[in-house]
Amino acid sequence: FTFIYSLHSFHTVSHRFGSVGGQDRRTTLHVRVPGTMGEQFDEVGNAFVAHYFNTFDTNRAELAVLYNENSVCTYEGQQLNGQEEIMTYLTENLTFKTVQHDGTTIDCQPVYDGGVIITVMGQLKPDEDPVLPFVQTFMLQKDAEDNWFILHEMFRIVVHNVA
Repeated sequence: FTFIYSLHSFHTVSHRFGSVGGQDRRTTLHVRVPGTMGEQFDEVGNAFVAHYFNTFDTNRAELAVLYNENSVCTYEGQQLNGQEEIMTYLTENLTFKTVQHDGTTIDCQPVYDGGVIITVMGQLKPDEDPVLPFVQTFMLQKDAEDNWFILHEMFRIVVHNVA
């Protein structure tokens, strides 16, 4: 799975702010950010999340191509380093047989050196268990061959203990 986007030295990112308190206060803010992907980061992030969750839900072993020896994952507080350790955890240590992810919000931001940081909030349904809320963050980076990989990943089930 490869994303192809050309990177330029400088991009202009525009943001529009709308009316406040009934008054029209539209302002366009132009920011020149060196070394980023302009607005393409959102497309990259959303396409990645769709691919990641579809692959996770259908055949977790195929996620291996998204990690490398530099990848770091914190899954429910357990830190995993490198492709082999991450994939062993995902394919052998997770006890559910089936799972279905539903990312309800996906927020993406460009990172200074051309990467993309993505935070997903959503719900997952493992086996016949109840639906569980989760939050997951990915930091995507390009390798030497210009392919995207997961440099950093954090995952947590969202559980609130209310006394």
